[in-house]
Amino acid sequence: MPRRVRLTTVGLSLLVLALAATPVRAAQSLTVSPAIIELELAPGESVIRPVTVGASGDEPIDVRFQHVDLGFDKADYSPQYIEDSEPDTVEFSTRGWFSVPEERVQVAAGKQRVLQMTIAVPDNASPGTHLGVALFTTAPATPDKPAAGATVATATRTGPVVVVSVKGGSKPKPHLDALRLPRIVAEGPLTPRLRARNRGGAHITLSGTVELRRGGRRVERIELPRQIVVPELPRVLRGTSPGKLSLGKRKLAAGKYEVRVSLRSEPGQVRITQRRTVWVVPVWMRIVAALAIAALLGATVAGVFHVRRQRSRHTGPRAGGTQTDEELDESEHEDVDEHEEFNDVEDMDTGNLVDSDDDAPRPG
Repeated sequence: MPRRVRLTTVGLSLLVLALAATPVRAAQSLTVSPAIIELELAPGESVIRPVTVGASGDEPIDVRFQHVDLGFDKADYSPQYIEDSEPDTVEFSTRGWFSVPEERVQVAAGKQRVLQMTIAVPDNASPGTHLGVALFTTAPATPDKPAAGATVATATRTGPVVVVSVKGGSKPKPHLDALRLPRIVAEGPLTPRLRARNRGGAHITLSGTVELRRGGRRVERIELPRQIVVPELPRVLRGTSPGKLSLGKRKLAAGKYEVRVSLRSEPGQVRITQRRTVWVVPVWMRIVAALAIAALLGATVAGVFHVRRQRSRHTGPRAGGTQTDEELDESEHEDVDEHEEFNDVEDMDTGNLVDSDDDAPRPG
């Protein structure tokens, strides 16, 4: 079963700000209220909600109703309009759910018109939350004429974000999918990359802090504003400043640091914490360490050769090499035999014979 998005009020407020209309010329201005329509309906159920369209300028404007699905860019998670003419759309689509009695109306200058919009949930709608935008597009009755002579009609479109929660669905399951940061760096600043994932079937918003700590003390802290995370679409979390997260100055003191991430999710108030140890090792320190390691290896190799030379001297030379243990034993036996023969010769000179079976001397 496809999983759908469930928006919180905070998340909707962020969407409304992100989807703010593009301004038109000062003489004309389109206003649409409300900004958000939240509904909880069952499959096959429908409701009617009023939408007020106003022309606050000094000229009348033509207004055309249009439905679009609401998606999110995979790169930066910016809200994206998905036209009904597009062949593909998002899982949590509301395509074909909205309608008004008149798709084109004219609003007099300084006046308002109330349009009754019907939201009908199909019988086969999947449980969960579906997103859409009821857009009202306007173009001036009299086009602008630039000095170049070309005719340009400025236009804008705006309308409420419609959130339909079809009964059912699973609870949100926030998860910090990745905390990417090198283990060893030569200098600052540190640029952690945080990627959050929603493993549930409902929308969540994440907020929190990223801290750089050393020796138990906080060096720097970055606030993470509330950011929407929809199911099956990971999001790289950003800080309040544009660009990557940045911790510490360029010249960080050498040593051990800790990056601590603390996140809170809504709804559910789930807390997520992760830590990562980083060592700051300047280039000069790496060179010194490399030289020290090289010197240690050289000393070790020299010691091994010295021990081998000492062993070679103690064992003595052999014909073509060092004598083995068997050769040493054979040499010792030869020395003993020569000594016994010398004793026999000495006895013969004294006139005594030594019998091999009896050591007592006999007369000659």
